[in-house]
Amino acid sequence: MAMKIASASIKLNNVRSYIAANVDLQLTQRSAPRLYIQGPPGAGKSMIMEEICRENGWGLKCQYISNCALEYLTGLPCKVEHGKTVEWSKPAILNTENLDYCPPNYEKGKTPVIILFDDFHLCDRVMQKYMFQLLTYKGLNDYRLDDNIAIILAGNRITDKAGAMPIPAPVCNRMMFVEVEVDAQDWLMNFAFKNNVRDDIISFIHNKGDVYLSMNPIESASWASPRAWTYLGSQMDSYEKRFGKISLDVLRVMAVGEVGPEAASEFITYRELFAKWDFDKLCKRNIKELSVEFAEESKKNPTSIYAIISAAVSWMVRIYRENDYDVNNETVKKAAEFTYDVLTSFLLMRIKGVNPVPMVLAGTQFINLYSSSDGNNNDTKTRRLSKLFLSNLSRDRDLDYLFLEIISNIFHAKLEEEDIERIKQAKKNLSYNNKVIED
Repeated sequence: MAMKIASASIKLNNVRSYIAANVDLQLTQRSAPRLYIQGPPGAGKSMIMEEICRENGWGLKCQYISNCALEYLTGLPCKVEHGKTVEWSKPAILNTENLDYCPPNYEKGKTPVIILFDDFHLCDRVMQKYMFQLLTYKGLNDYRLDDNIAIILAGNRITDKAGAMPIPAPVCNRMMFVEVEVDAQDWLMNFAFKNNVRDDIISFIHNKGDVYLSMNPIESASWASPRAWTYLGSQMDSYEKRFGKISLDVLRVMAVGEVGPEAASEFITYRELFAKWDFDKLCKRNIKELSVEFAEESKKNPTSIYAIISAAVSWMVRIYRENDYDVNNETVKKAAEFTYDVLTSFLLMRIKGVNPVPMVLAGTQFINLYSSSDGNNNDTKTRRLSKLFLSNLSRDRDLDYLFLEIISNIFHAKLEEEDIERIKQAKKNLSYNNKVIED
């Protein structure tokens, strides 16, 4: 009995290796299958292709054939002589001049070039017949693509309400379909951090996860997707640059217009809490006094705990960026120290019906996620910030041992027996298991 495979979808960032292997195959074998990246609208399929080309030193040419005239694929008769065969012009779709991305040291005819046929799901049957020839023979009519050119396709699925046309079986048989999915951590680590998406949007998505990042596509209306959140952030930045602070009414129009009413409502509620905590000012105050205010606010609205922690972490990251990623800068050091104190201050809070520890864990994971966005090298600029933040864990206070337990959960690290005993003692010294504070 054959094994049933429920799903073979992968995170968007993981498509890189499949593309690289398929391009290698196409460059050595003209009849190789053409890789087709399928996934929901707005997931970032097109954008990741440019990143992959930059990383590999490939050229990139994007073709949107669904809205092209048929002659763009067929070419035109350009020479007719009596008694002779008609000659046709080279189809414009085979043109690889004017690349959308041209790598350094590009050599025409030698440097690999990827032609991305984007939004392929919109091609009708007539165009698909010509694409059948192109995918099979890597050419149209009497014209062939050079050996340094590979074909990749991208589009949406039938289920995405994106106007997808059925693809004939013979055309499908010449493709390798790879389905990608939207994942909050994948988007944050591999796109949002790298492209400086707004802190309030990053924090909101980190808090809510996939719920408001991959909502079901809606026809003739806005809905939340990675692209929609990126657009909303850009629009907010542009508005602030021209008009200053965004009012609640203006933000509501923007957010509903980009991500839809449900996601907009949640984002605005969260952002009101997030924006309330200005750490440029708060960092000048005593952390013990502030922790009292944190506790009072958290009693009123437990969501404030995550908003405060996220605002502190985002502030630390911004300070780091503004000071050229210099971990030896005194302002950066103080920001990391103060942020550490903010997070640890919540470990001692006891609020009826609320456990702040998971939110401290989430805030620390947020730092680790940012640190992971710069690759696997242990000495990248973002990982240096993570190390600087953790250097405040000196283990000379009981509070440090409570935080050590948090860190071990994040990294799945096995604690030494001595540390386990010190954690137990720290909890006892700090009355960590006492009854929670009553309202």
